[in-house]
Amino acid sequence: QVRSHRLIPSIRLVPRHFPHPAAAATRRAMKRACSCAVRPPWRYDEGLVEQAERFARDGQVSHSEAKQLWSKAVGRRARVGRLQARTLRWTLEAFAYTDKAAALMETLLRGERPKSHFKQIGGLKYDRELLELAERSA
Repeated sequence: QVRSHRLIPSIRLVPRHFPHPAAAATRRAMKRACSCAVRPPWRYDEGLVEQAERFARDGQVSHSEAKQLWSKAVGRRARVGRLQARTLRWTLEAFAYTDKAAALMETLLRGERPKSHFKQIGGLKYDRELLELAERSA
């Protein structure tokens, strides 16, 4: 028995995950054109950039969100790596941070520890901001 070619189901010779080379080149060109302003041109930590983008959707990256970014960058290591530090510096320039969040991120990127909100004198905790204000006015 000979079957007609019309009855044979069409066979897709190229799997879907292998698009036509021209289509792939077009998509790559579109991706480059669209993402250059948003993504850094060098290697970066994609997870950090995506998280910063999510945080910045509401307008600004807040202090608590900056802390979350820092803890994600540090991970299980004792300190942040060069790639993560470069990514965080780029997010500072690319996205809007609140003043408090930007100050925290810059302090952490310099390798300094952020100052506590309290100052301990003789075993008692005092508000650091009020003590510094009193010292300046005295």
